[in-house]
Amino acid sequence: MELINNILIGQNIKHIESDSFLGSIAILKPELIIIQSEETKKFKGHFNSNNRPSVHIKVDRDGLVTQLIPFNLKGSEVLQGYWEGDSNLASKSITIQLENAGKLRKSGNEYISESGEKFEAHDVFAGVHQNEDEASYWQKYTEKQVFMAEQLCRLLLMSYQVKYILGNEEISPGLNVDPGPAFPLERLRNNVFSEISQRTIVEPAFSFDSEIKGESNYAMMLNETFLRDTENKGKIINIRPKSGGWYKLNIDLGGCIKEEWVKI
Repeated sequence: MELINNILIGQNIKHIESDSFLGSIAILKPELIIIQSEETKKFKGHFNSNNRPSVHIKVDRDGLVTQLIPFNLKGSEVLQGYWEGDSNLASKSITIQLENAGKLRKSGNEYISESGEKFEAHDVFAGVHQNEDEASYWQKYTEKQVFMAEQLCRLLLMSYQVKYILGNEEISPGLNVDPGPAFPLERLRNNVFSEISQRTIVEPAFSFDSEIKGESNYAMMLNETFLRDTENKGKIINIRPKSGGWYKLNIDLGGCIKEEWVKI
């Protein structure tokens, strides 16, 4: 799976195009990934290409990914809630929605969703929601969904300046409860963010043309002015995993730097 011009490319990925993208507001710097869930009927009902999509990505029970919106465009959904005092979340968020019935109520040996869908015990997770005090029942997520959600987050962090991966329940506690305790959100965050590590630039400026051009397959390297500014020696930087001897940077300037020019 890869990301080209804000579009996902790879196996088990499909796209739904919509004319409603016209007039969409560009998201210049996505800072958040919001994980949501939706029960099956509503999840599948949002695939009408005549409507303006509300979320960027949908992941069904089999792990099939559908991209409805390019990652540089804003969807129709108004994300209700706050994060770090900011309520304008829709303009800086990439949304991933998972097919899941959410909270269930028990009736005899069956577990019933809000829409009336019934589940057996092997499909049910019992746990305490982070915003509640008592245990309740939730539909389990499939291993394929969890795996794909983590892969998507990892790719998005490699491609954009994402700072946080959040559940819908975290930006609007008391209003939303998804993705709920059945989804391993904390584990996903730990797995993805642990791949970002800090390094220190130990070499001063170098020539953009003579030192970089032709050295790597990366199309975008460090800003030329940044590289020639010797004051950047000793700067602490966050980096992504290396590729071909180059570290991809997690700073606003973006780009890459050769591994021998940095140290832990």
